[in-house]
Amino acid sequence: MATISSPGIGSGLDVQSIDSQLVALERAPIKQLQTQASTLQSRLSLYGTIKSQIATLGDAAARLSSSASWGQVSASSSNAAAIGATAGANAIPGSYTIDVQQLARAQSAASQAVPTGVGVGTGTISIELGSWSGGTFNASGTPAVSIDILPGEDSLSAIASRINAAGAGVNASVLRDASGERLMIQSRETGESAGFRISVADDDGNDGDAAGLSRLAFNGSAPGGMTLAQSGLNAQLSINGVAISTQSNRLTDTLPGLN
Repeated sequence: MATISSPGIGSGLDVQSIDSQLVALERAPIKQLQTQASTLQSRLSLYGTIKSQIATLGDAAARLSSSASWGQVSASSSNAAAIGATAGANAIPGSYTIDVQQLARAQSAASQAVPTGVGVGTGTISIELGSWSGGTFNASGTPAVSIDILPGEDSLSAIASRINAAGAGVNASVLRDASGERLMIQSRETGESAGFRISVADDDGNDGDAAGLSRLAFNGSAPGGMTLAQSGLNAQLSINGVAISTQSNRLTDTLPGLN
């Protein structure tokens, strides 16, 4: 007949307690290593925090030691929607009241309407920059830019593209409405001295009539040529009561360091 026995039964020994203690002794080195690893991880995190704070402190000290940092200024506008302001390193502190009477604008001229897509004639267009005084043109001294208009390339769209590609100091576009299309030419710069004159050598032999390429002339004398849409104007304003006239709406040189 089989018998069942259990260690410690009858011996008075607490076998389960002994086993638990033996297991705990075996686990003790592992727990110690885990504790040391946690401590090292905490120290590494602390060292990282200290290093970051030292770097931040070093950057701040470097900025404080730079003379440029002490000279920095800023600019603000009481009406930023109307006038914006930025300050450079050489700006002088101050308060300025700016009263604008007139904004600068670019000269613009437009041709008479012609049927959409129809050629207007061939020949050569010459664009010269300068200023107008009444009906007198004062050339800037920059050489005129000549643009050849060839057969098949004389629609207003094609002519506008050739003018824009020529780098003549003007921008050309085509306006379309119920009456057809018009060539509009505008100075790239604003101001009274940023005007232009357009002369034409028309292949039809008459440079001053209202036919052929002559329709794109703008020289103050061609009766059938382009008409002035708007003249170039300087900006007119006052700064603390002092009257100022400038070609641009951006005051880059009026107050040193302030734009």
